Amino acid sequence: MTIHEFPYKLIAPNPWQTRIEDDPDHIQSLRESIRKNGLLQIPKGRTIFQPDHLRDHVQLAFGHSRLKAWHAEFPDKPFPVDVVGLTDRQMADYAIEENERRHDLSPIEKMRAIRNYMASFKVHELEAGAPFGYKTQSAVANILRLANLPEKTQELVHKGRLPERYARALVLFSRMDAKAVDQGAAKIAGAEDETDRDNQYHNFMRTFLNTHGTYFNYMNTWPRNWPAKPIQAPATAPKGSPALLTACTGCPWLFDRNGFSMHCLRPACHSAKTILWKQKKLKQEAKIKKTETPIKPAKPKKEKPDPKIAYAAEAKRLIKAAVPHLAQMIPVQLVDLLHEPIIGVWISPEWKRGGLREKRQLLMAELLEDAIPCSQYDAGKPAATKEKIKKIACSLRIRLPKDWDSTEPQKGGKKKRK
Repeated sequence: MTIHEFPYKLIAPNPWQTRIEDDPDHIQSLRESIRKNGLLQIPKGRTIFQPDHLRDHVQLAFGHSRLKAWHAEFPDKPFPVDVVGLTDRQMADYAIEENERRHDLSPIEKMRAIRNYMASFKVHELEAGAPFGYKTQSAVANILRLANLPEKTQELVHKGRLPERYARALVLFSRMDAKAVDQGAAKIAGAEDETDRDNQYHNFMRTFLNTHGTYFNYMNTWPRNWPAKPIQAPATAPKGSPALLTACTGCPWLFDRNGFSMHCLRPACHSAKTILWKQKKLKQEAKIKKTETPIKPAKPKKEKPDPKIAYAAEAKRLIKAAVPHLAQMIPVQLVDLLHEPIIGVWISPEWKRGGLREKRQLLMAELLEDAIPCSQYDAGKPAATKEKIKKIACSLRIRLPKDWDSTEPQKGGKKKRK
């Protein structure tokens, strides 16, 4: 052990020191301990040559808080340091070990320390994160993503006002609009409780996605694993689109809101894929049309007439054909009685306008329709209707001509002899 005393101006901090700020309460407690008991553990350091100074400087490996407490208690008294030969890797390990014992490093301090460690000693993420207690590569990658946050948001995370889980969620948004992320982070950090903090985050996320993102509907667009291989962007792609379009699976710009609602935060790429997908669908439809055999249109089926309707029409035709032959036998007295309202027979406008012949025919038509039930029409018995008319003619002592059911007599009543 080689202990030397150095003035405060000649003592430099460890280049791999992870702590950005010291806790004033911790410095005060160390100051009281040094006043009562002295310096219980002398910090280690290594000498460094400074061309501008006559005397070498010393770099502390650990004990930065003790140095500040010593200087606050004894401003003019030199500080003792155990000078040993230390490599850069040993200096970095001492700095990490010293701060990990206190367990109060902020996520931003850990992120910067891991990045510095990786850059200095060319190690991978998992090895650089092991001294900080990270056991998986994904955990180290998540803490390193905080470096993409804007400076104001990182300051909120460092001071403990913005929890780390919200900070990681804001990383993706910071790529598009850092100013909006700073404003959203300030609102989240200023929330009163955890419930209010969640509401502020969801409001910010909803507003940001509607403003900067594009809703990804898999029902009407391409599948997430398309294209299987990178393809060239179309010539009509909007500005900002990547030259090569890859699948959406694993894309950092695809934001999964709640497991089923996807938003693409790269609208230019989304528009370029939309153009290519429509072109692909048009080609597929053209191939299908070529391979499909033309389908002959089916011949329309002739609807068969309902026999009941045809039978009813035939029965009505027979009644109409028989009326002129039978109506002339109705006495005039019966026709005159129908003018009396006591009878209760409905008088149609045709009855009032017509002459004796027309009135007889109207009356006979009503009598025949009353005498022949409509059930015979529905049952499809036009022959029964014909027989009924013949019986009525016999009761009136009228001989119907042989062709009465196919022809009608002339208006004069009897046919003229040739």
